[in-house]
Amino acid sequence: MMETPTRRIVELVLRVVALAAFATAVGISWRASTRTSSAPAVVISRAALSDTTGLTTIGELTRQLARETNATTTSWPRAYASIGSIPALAQRRAISVAIAAGVPFTWYDGTNASGLALSAEAILDPNGGVLLRSSVGSSPMVRPARALVLRDAAGVLDSGMTDAVALRAMRIAGRPFASSGASKANVDPPTLPTLRHVLLLARVGWEAKFVVAALEEHGWTIDGSLQLSPKTSVTIGTPSTLDTSRFAAVVVLDSGVTRVAALARFIKQGGGLVIAGDALRDEALTSILPANVNGQRSAVPGALLTDAPRDGLALWRVTPRARAVVLQYDGSGARRTPAVVVQRRGAGRVVASGYRDTWRWRMEGNDEGIDAHRAWWSALISDVAFAPRAKRDKFAAAWPGDAAPYADLVARWGTPVTSPFVASSSEHTRSRRWLLYVLAVCALLGEWTSRRLRGAP
Repeated sequence: MMETPTRRIVELVLRVVALAAFATAVGISWRASTRTSSAPAVVISRAALSDTTGLTTIGELTRQLARETNATTTSWPRAYASIGSIPALAQRRAISVAIAAGVPFTWYDGTNASGLALSAEAILDPNGGVLLRSSVGSSPMVRPARALVLRDAAGVLDSGMTDAVALRAMRIAGRPFASSGASKANVDPPTLPTLRHVLLLARVGWEAKFVVAALEEHGWTIDGSLQLSPKTSVTIGTPSTLDTSRFAAVVVLDSGVTRVAALARFIKQGGGLVIAGDALRDEALTSILPANVNGQRSAVPGALLTDAPRDGLALWRVTPRARAVVLQYDGSGARRTPAVVVQRRGAGRVVASGYRDTWRWRMEGNDEGIDAHRAWWSALISDVAFAPRAKRDKFAAAWPGDAAPYADLVARWGTPVTSPFVASSSEHTRSRRWLLYVLAVCALLGEWTSRRLRGAP
């Protein structure tokens, strides 16, 4: 049997606990009532946000708004959501409808996928192909960074702990998408546009012969005029007026074989131009060149049979002009210099390639020389070729959509708050308040029971 003084101490402790619990619960209730106007009153659950249809979110938001709104309320209660991944498009639309209806809304970004975006561009190549580019930025509110994964319906295409991934794929299965954690961006696969012909302007020689062979073997249709003498030329295909309605690109291999006015007009229309080899020394083309020529490098003996076969080609050294971009470098380390340069001019693009007599790569190189020479020349054409743009739905372009889901999220919901918020009227706070009430009642019952057992009133 417990001593009376000890029992009385226990009873005193129980009474203090009961009063403290009761006072704390009342204080929480009072703070909740005084902060209703400034604190979020409607919290959307993670379960509702995971429904890709958006119907659960609409239903939950409607019920909670109806519960929190009363006859004396003059405006909507504030709504709040904390997300761990970018919601589906239907979810983003559902919340934006509520915002448009006047519901004050705030949200916390726990995705770590800010800037997530994906693009898919058709490669202008007779064999098709898609250039996929994806990017993601880490949220300042979440750490650590997550892997960026590029996939299609058949599986993983590429991945890495990086903020950007680019991939040239010959074929993709279904819709490509990029993911960072549970957040995803996806786009429709592009369709390959109809490719125009390529016009070749050069003198009769080995370089012209094997450039035509390489491009035709890859699938390009070549029209051209090969100058045999000042008054005589050899025709390839059916050359016609230089215009983007027929030609995707022009290749000039020698000086004195074209008129700069016609090329300038073609580039202005959006056409592509490749100026290669000895054509870089044509003074008439200086005004449209993307680089200046400043000397030459002789071919490295035996390099055509190595892993760096272009070192075995003679090279005009080029210096990029303003706003030009270097596509390929020659050499490595201290010997690394620009070799292929591109520049946008109006709607078109111009490439300058300093390599001379590339036919030697094909004829004197190793077993892979023919394929490598063919692919290299086709890539130059693809970099500048003109193709008509596919028509886009002007209404679909109003929002970033699933191609840039994070940008779409911010555009629809606004800027996220910088820290998560636990609303005073949330289920967590309510359950904690009721636990305090239960504790106070239990403590009072315990004290009353102890007093009755020892015969006190």
